[in-house]
Amino acid sequence: MHRPNSIRDLRGARLLRLMNPDDLRRERFPSDWTPARHTTPQNNVPCAQPRDRPSTPPRGVTLVELLVVIAIIAVLIALLLPAVQTVRESARRASCRNNIKQLALAVIHYEHRQKSFPAAFRYTSGYTGPTGPLDYSELTRFASTWVVDILPFIEQQTTKDQFNALAPLSDPTNQNARATNINTLRCPSDSKGSVPFDGSAGPLTQVLGDRWARGNYAANGSLGPCVSYPNPFDRTDDIAAGKASDAWWVKYPGVMGPGRSLRHQQITDGTTKTIVLAECRAGLTNADERGVWALPKGPSSLWWHGGLSGDDFGPNCAIPLADDTINCDVVRASLGDTAVEREMPCWPGSVYGRQQTARSAHAGGVFVAMADGSAHWISDSIQSKPSADDNLSVWDRLLVSRDGQAISTDALQ
Repeated sequence: MHRPNSIRDLRGARLLRLMNPDDLRRERFPSDWTPARHTTPQNNVPCAQPRDRPSTPPRGVTLVELLVVIAIIAVLIALLLPAVQTVRESARRASCRNNIKQLALAVIHYEHRQKSFPAAFRYTSGYTGPTGPLDYSELTRFASTWVVDILPFIEQQTTKDQFNALAPLSDPTNQNARATNINTLRCPSDSKGSVPFDGSAGPLTQVLGDRWARGNYAANGSLGPCVSYPNPFDRTDDIAAGKASDAWWVKYPGVMGPGRSLRHQQITDGTTKTIVLAECRAGLTNADERGVWALPKGPSSLWWHGGLSGDDFGPNCAIPLADDTINCDVVRASLGDTAVEREMPCWPGSVYGRQQTARSAHAGGVFVAMADGSAHWISDSIQSKPSADDNLSVWDRLLVSRDGQAISTDALQ
């Protein structure tokens, strides 16, 4: 066999080999080449040619596979959704806690400037209050609330300037100011906060007008009812000079009362152990006046909310006839008794703002702020009854500013 002895001979041998059709196709299609046989039309000599690749259409997704994928996605969503909701509620709770802390600091700054805390509310000059539970003359004689007074201390000087100080809060000239939505006054967990209170929604509140913005924080008033007349539920030994609120305020004061308030030095139980503000919920409908920052008494402050007296004791009290609201019958007619008593009970006695306890849209408790500016979580299960003059419940001791009954901060839970 001849062996090539030069590069030229090697090249020539390769050219000769490629002249063979099979070798040529093998060189061009090294991976596909298969010696398929066929007959040429000239000489019927079999020769090899590359085999065509099979062309199959792409396979689709079957209905069963699609249903399985959908089921897997649904399971994942079901597992992740509670976790997402928990994270969101944690963020809302953190914002709510920060709001009440900021408001407490504003109240303290007000006290430093004015030498006393703001009053829960004030009447217009010369008015002493209603003469009975069905005397609604006070609705057009409200001059201010604690929130209106501290507006400059929460960067709302512009809103404060919009109020006509010479007219009652219900006056039409004050409508734009009282309709202002202020984020610091709203807890993001309360979905009802975006629905304003409209006086026209109830037959007894027409004189108040519409567009009252909501607020979720209330002043700590007194363990007694917010009235200026003898109350059938009052204990006779607590009524002094026919002024029930005065008598309760003297004996069981909170921090901010009706037309009066305490100074820092008068909180003898200690500012770290006395509640100055607590959460409250926005009304269930536009006829429900609860949770309105520019509306005095029950809508923006807490009264008769302890275990010593009354039926609205403790945070988020679930007694069916708890809060005293003037339009409760309208709200019950709209939502039904069962829904109202489940969500936020009220008494359909057409009495305005006499009784209101702390409430929140959080599960299990409320946020409160102490007179030192600190914010705390209070559980619904905090001891509120039994409560007596010489041995107040834990909840009542936190509410009364100078009862002389010391309490440990461990009891806040």
